[in-house]
Amino acid sequence: MGQTYMLTESEELWEKELPPGVEALLAAAHGDIRGTDIGVQSSSSPDAGVPQRDCTRTITYQVPHNAAMQVYDYRERRAQ
Repeated sequence: MGQTYMLTESEELWEKELPPGVEALLAAAHGDIRGTDIGVQSSSSPDAGVPQRDCTRTITYQVPHNAAMQVYDYRERRAQ
């Protein structure tokens, strides 16, 4: 889905930190009860064997067939 994108020399890979509630929802959506998602493992954490979510990856949502989805921008107060 989509095309591969290579960062240019003036761009930087950025990690987006999410609130704990959002992280819990993402973990629940993937069936992980510990609050982590599949991704990169962090060796500095106490439970290094548990995979952590890669904060640089895009969060995607699979919309079921014959369904609609609304994206709401709370800052702009605009729905898409």
